[in-house]
Amino acid sequence: MTGLMKDSSIRWVGAADRRPNACLIAATAMIVGKQYEHVASEIGQAMTDPVLRRYFAVCGFAVAEFPKWDLFSSHDPAEGAVPGDLLIEGRVFPQRAVWPLAPFAPVHLCITAASASSESAHAVILLGNGDVLDPGTVEFQSPRPRRLSEYSEVRSMWGLWKVMDSMLVSDEPSPAQFSELPEIWRPRQG
Repeated sequence: MTGLMKDSSIRWVGAADRRPNACLIAATAMIVGKQYEHVASEIGQAMTDPVLRRYFAVCGFAVAEFPKWDLFSSHDPAEGAVPGDLLIEGRVFPQRAVWPLAPFAPVHLCITAASASSESAHAVILLGNGDVLDPGTVEFQSPRPRRLSEYSEVRSMWGLWKVMDSMLVSDEPSPAQFSELPEIWRPRQG
C-alpha cells in the first residue's frame, strides 16, 4: 500500500498558489502523498465535503467526520440557544461539550478559522501525536510543532485511516501500467 501508513511520515506540501482552497488542496496532497498540482487537477475547484470524501475513498482512506456541533442533539429555538450554537432549518444544534476532540486517528484533516476575526476557513493536518502541519506556513518555519489549540476556532475534524491501495493512477506511472493500452493512449517517452 502506498500513501500514509500508521508508521510513516507525511511530506510537507505548501499552499502553492492563491486559490481560495489552496490550503485544502495542499493538506489533501500531504495526506494522500501526491503533489499539489496533481491533487488540484484531480479535484479541481469543486472541493465540497462530498467530493472530498469520495476523493479520500478512491485514494484508499476511510473517513470519520466530526463537526464542532452535536448534530444528533437538537432542540427548538424557543427553548433557548447560547452563542456558538448552530441554527439550521429551525433547529438549534449545540456545540460539543468537549471540543476539539483529542486525536482519534493516525491523521486528521481539520477545518479551522483562517483567523480570529475571519469567516474564511483554513485547512490543517493534525497528526495522531497532536502535532499540526499547516500548509499556510513555510516548511520548518517554527522550531516546534504547532498545536490545534493555537487556532482560534476548529470547525470540523476528519479522522483518516489508510485502508487500501489507491484506485487512482499514481503521480508517476510506470511504463508497465500502460503496456496493455493501445499505442495512442500510452504516455510519450522523453
